[in-house]
Parts: sequence; C-alpha cells; structure tokens
Amino acid sequence: MSDPRPYAYDAGPFRDVFEHHFTYRAGFDRNTHRYASRPALHDPASGRRWTYAELGRDVKRLAAGLVSAGVTAGDVVTFQLFNGPEFALLWLAAQSIGAIGSPINFRLSPGETAYILNDSRPAAFVYDAALTTVARDALAMAGHAPKAVLAVDAQGDGPDPLPGAERFADLLAGASAEAAPAAPAGTTVYDETTRLYTSGTTGMPKGVSLNGLV
Repeated sequence: MSDPRPYAYDAGPFRDVFEHHFTYRAGFDRNTHRYASRPALHDPASGRRWTYAELGRDVKRLAAGLVSAGVTAGDVVTFQLFNGPEFALLWLAAQSIGAIGSPINFRLSPGETAYILNDSRPAAFVYDAALTTVARDALAMAGHAPKAVLAVDAQGDGPDPLPGAERFADLLAGASAEAAPAAPAGTTVYDETTRLYTSGTTGMPKGVSLNGLV
C-alpha cells in the first residue's frame, strides 16, 4: 500500500551545505587544491607571481602572523593601501581566521581615517609606507589604538615604520603556514567578512557590511 501522506521536501541538507561551504573563503581554499599549479596572482610592479597553492600558503602564513599579533575571530583588520598583492593577502587572511577585512580609501584625510579607526575599532591597522604621514596623524587623532600596526613597503625604500609598528614583510616572513588556525567552527555565508566605507559625501564615511557570499 502506498503512503497516503503528501511528499514534503526537506531543504535542510541543501541549506546546511550552502550556508556553511559556499563562503568566499571556502571557495578559495578549494581552488588552492583544484588549481594548485595555475596562476592566481601577478604583481606587475614587482614581477612577483603566485600560483594558487603558493597564494594559499602565504595567506595561511599571514593568518598565523595576524593571530600572533592579537587578531581573533570577529575582529576588524583595517588596511589603507594602494593596489597590490598585500591588499589581496590581507582580505583573504582576515576571512580565514573569521576576522573582518576593511579596506579604506588611500585618499582619505587623517581626520577621516581617524574617524574610521574609532568607528570600527580594528585590532590591526595596515598602511602603505607612502601614507606614513596620514597614518601617523590619524593614529594620533584617534581615540582607539589598534593592537597591531603594520607598514607595507613593497619596494623597500620607504620611511621606517611608525613607532610601535612592524613591517608587513617581516610579519609574513616570520610566520609559518603550519601555524595558521583552523577556520572557526560554524562559519556561514551570512557572517560579516568585509566592511567598506562610503565616501562620506554628505557627512563622515559610513561602514557597509558585506557577508561571506561576496
């Protein structure tokens, strides 16, 4: 005898896989294996190149370095950089430890940068060496003091890092991919992974949260 009860579709298994395994971070992790030897990133300014496997290792190294500097899941990592590989590395490394990557415009004034530092209260602030004056003044004006301040000097000819700051390259070189933490349990596509700031045309910049489907 057939079951008289109407068929009821259970979306639970599909929802569980989609919500937990289709984040941007999970997709990138899969690509480091699926396309391990294929080109992933090229920096024309320096000539540096990464395969997906190499990029994955550097992301893990940076993630380990950020954790050693005091960044934990849910923290914000603010970076004020020009276009370069460090931008991509930071965005991916922040997601890999459950932190929130927050790139901000390199054209912002010290006052606007200080406002964002106070608004997001990042655990780490990363600035380009060419913006040392802006970073110095912003940190002096801000009431919030990040746990870690890193200076990116891609060419190696910029000014010394600000007092208390560390060179981005030194943090990356001193970290091990094997020390990278595992992805936080329970991460979903709905978690905030990125925080962008508006231009502040009619006022101060405002944070806009984006989730793991970005």
